[in-house]
This record gives sequence, C-alpha cells and structure tokens, in this order.
Amino acid sequence: MNILIRPLLLTILFSLPSITWAQENESNETIEYSISPSTSLIKLAEPFKITFEINKNSYSKNLKIDTATQNTEPFEILSITELVPKKEDPFQKNKKLEFNIIPFDIGIATFPVLSWTFQNEEGKLLKIKSPAITLNILPYTNKEGKDVLDIHPPFEFFSLWKTLLIFFLIVLIIMAIIFIVKKKSARIIQRIRTKRERTPYQKAMENIRILSASKLWTEGKQKKFYIRLSDILRIYIMDELSITAPLMTTNTLLKTLKADNKDIELLIKVKELLQFSDLVKFAKLKPTEEERDLSLTASKEIIDRFHSYQMQKEKALEVDKK
Repeated sequence: MNILIRPLLLTILFSLPSITWAQENESNETIEYSISPSTSLIKLAEPFKITFEINKNSYSKNLKIDTATQNTEPFEILSITELVPKKEDPFQKNKKLEFNIIPFDIGIATFPVLSWTFQNEEGKLLKIKSPAITLNILPYTNKEGKDVLDIHPPFEFFSLWKTLLIFFLIVLIIMAIIFIVKKKSARIIQRIRTKRERTPYQKAMENIRILSASKLWTEGKQKKFYIRLSDILRIYIMDELSITAPLMTTNTLLKTLKADNKDIELLIKVKELLQFSDLVKFAKLKPTEEERDLSLTASKEIIDRFHSYQMQKEKALEVDKK
C-alpha cells in the first residue's frame, strides 16, 4: 500500500510549483493612462474619467480588473467601459478602458494601484498593475459663478440735522423692540425653556418627524429633503457626541466615529446614508419614494443606536462614581 501512495504524493508535490507559478506570474507590460478633464479641473462630487490603455498584443483573453479588494476611498468608481472604435483600425494597438469616477474628498488624494489579470496567447495567467495616480481635488463651486461685488465708497460726512434724525429713528426702533419683547416675554421664555429641556435625541426625532410630514418631497424638492436629513443626523452627532460633524466631510466624520465606536454595522449604516445624501445633494442621482422611506428608517435606527450607547456610558459613569 505504501509503495502505491508514495509515488502519488511525489507527483502531487512536484506539480504544485508549476500551478503556483501560473497564478502569480507577473507581466512586464505597463499600463498607460489619461485623465479627463485636466487634473487641474477635478472638483469634489463632479465625475471625471481615467482612460487606461494596455497593449493588445500582450494578452489574449479574460482581462479582469480587481477593484473589490482595493481601497478606492475617497473615490467611487461609477462605471468601467471599454472604448471600441467605430471602425476597425489596424493601427490601434491598445485596448482602452474608461473609468468613470467621482471624488468625495478635497485636497491631495491618490487613486490606488489596481491589479489586472489576463491570459496571454500561450494560455498563461498573468498579472499587471496600473500605476497609482496622485490628484488634487478642488472644492465644489457654484457653476453660476457670481462675480465679487465692488466695495462701496466711504459714506459722506452727515450734516448735524441728518445725524439727529437718524439718532431719533434708532431710539424709536429700540423702544419698539423693547415693547414687543416685554409683551411677548412670557411666551418666548417658555419656548426657550422647552427647547432647552429637550435632549439631542428628542430634537433629532422631532425634526425627522417634521421633515417626513413636510411638502418638500411632493413639491419635487428631493435635494433639499436630503440636505435637511443629512443636517439632522450631523447636528445630532454634534450635540450627542461632541463631534463637529456639520463641518466635516463624510470620510473624515466616519474616521472620527471609528475611533470611539466599534459597532461596524452602525458605522456602515452611517456611511451609506451620508454618501447617498451627498449624491442627491450634488444632483448625481434622483431617489425614489422607496429609497426615501429607507433613508428615513435608517436615520431613526442610527440615532436610536447612538442614543443607546450614550445611555450605557452614562450609567457606567454613575456606577463608577458610586
């Protein structure tokens, strides 16, 4: 029995290196690229294109690009399209793939190295890597581009009677304001006290209810609807967790939340909701009513879970004090 097994094992062992070599063999070919628009014009939340070119003679078939395992933050790959010429060009030596990409952060960012696999004419599986591309992402700007207003010339010196008239009007305005404030002071003070007594959790839930009942959606103002929903969540995080969420980009906020919260499922929900809101905010997609309802439900779940964590922390602190 041993006499039969031993040759079989030797055969398997000697065959393994050739299999591993076929899987890990790397090609010496390089991948060229071009960017549209120019790198000096790439802006936050505005799609741009990178066209990669690979020599047609270096591969035979089954060209694949590995984007799933690559960390492409802060970029989102919207689509990958093969550029096929209208007419067969015998001088066209390169295969062109166009990546449609949208950036979600500003400043210097690097589009990562991507791994490409293909089979050559001999049927061997080869690997090739595209280069890392460093880009400078500009802030989002209003496309209407209003000019800077001219500075008004200094006021002329007023005569004495004009000065007295203005002073008299100011006094009348101040007296009118004092009268109105005194008349409605009880109501104002009561409203202020009520607002101060509400917790960040109560404020957020009330604001979501008001937003859900508003007419923004029925009036076709989906963009304003999602801007308001994103603001409600960011303000709640600021009030509840003492994080300046309204001033942060989505990626920066997620990194800050990761440092203090290990609930991966919760962080994924926050990322999905804020990134979806960003796409709607910059008019990159139009949400459906079903997506709107899912967003409202997700925002409530996120706030509920953050609130639960804060309550647990407060109870733990009270126990430690005792």
